[in-house]
Amino acid sequence: MSVDHPVASVTADYAQRVADDLSANRAERERVRSELARLQDDLVRLEESEQVLTQMQKVLGGTPKRTAKQTRTRKAAAVPAARRSNSKVAAGKQGRCHRA
Repeated sequence: MSVDHPVASVTADYAQRVADDLSANRAERERVRSELARLQDDLVRLEESEQVLTQMQKVLGGTPKRTAKQTRTRKAAAVPAARRSNSKVAAGKQGRCHRA
């Protein structure tokens, strides 16, 4: 900004920037609201589909298989233990490398 600008011009510039930012904010909020409504509709359809598929599975006598969430939870529980044992081995190897 130049020192030559009168205070009124600087104030008007900031006022315009604030008005532009406010307008962009409102437009973005509306976009997000629309996206949220679409996602909520998708979620309702998926939940309904799950109910239908679960009923079909019961009628067909199928056994429920592990869901992806259950599989991820089981794998996630194993990972920290593996990391702990690897970190001890790595620490031991690291200590030997520095001694040589």
